[in-house]
Amino acid sequence: MYFPAEMPVYEIVRSEATVEMACALSALLGEPVPDHTRAMLPEKDPSSSFYTLYVGKLDISCFPDGNYGVTWTNRHPYLPTSLDEKRPAVGIDETAAAADAFLERTGLLPEGARLTRVIPTRLAGFDQAVLARSAVYQRFHNGFPESVFAVEVNCDGEVCSILRNMRDLREVGVYPILSPYEAREALSSDAARIEGLSAPGVFSAATIETVEMEYYDGAAAWDMDTIQPIYCFKGTASDTSRGIVREVKATVPAVRPEYMSPVELPRPGGHP
Repeated sequence: MYFPAEMPVYEIVRSEATVEMACALSALLGEPVPDHTRAMLPEKDPSSSFYTLYVGKLDISCFPDGNYGVTWTNRHPYLPTSLDEKRPAVGIDETAAAADAFLERTGLLPEGARLTRVIPTRLAGFDQAVLARSAVYQRFHNGFPESVFAVEVNCDGEVCSILRNMRDLREVGVYPILSPYEAREALSSDAARIEGLSAPGVFSAATIETVEMEYYDGAAAWDMDTIQPIYCFKGTASDTSRGIVREVKATVPAVRPEYMSPVELPRPGGHP
């Protein structure tokens, strides 16, 4: 894989989650908020940085900086009894086609994003039946992926949820990057975050199998200042006494620390 000597870094274009954002999104999705209802809604949620709106069959959550999630509560598999039905999702091609048509109709896909994969997103039962699949769209900077816009499609070929984890960005500069060797050495530093070795002393040293670079975007609701490139190491670790092999993922900020404070990465246990 090609690793450049320098990469652009982006700052978040700040915006707040407000009733205007939620109502505009609802209208685009075919559920306009009646004027009398809109008049009673607060402009912001005083207890949270999120804004939640329930209108018709839509459950909308708006987050700061342009992100949001929407669920159709009347569509499989989000119906109250639908998990017991185990109706299989439509195939990969049908999922992609339904997602593309939805985005063409609504115009919600951010500029520069493109379809990269279709993945199973709702599984049920011992046989892990696939109840829904998501078409995942991503943006790329300097050839490396950043953020996702996911469109989930159910067994009827209907869009049943969407998630935008793709903040509005502005480039702040191009910065020197650690080499892959330097990033590997940084795995033992405080800047690294390692997932899969949460029980110290149980698993042996991990074997690195792949290394890639991507932009770290965190979760959709997180308060972040920048979008920065990271190295992502993947491999396996073994507990030979029990014959268990576990997948391991380790991430290291790629921008040289003397140029910029490292991006805060998730720590083991899910805590920032």
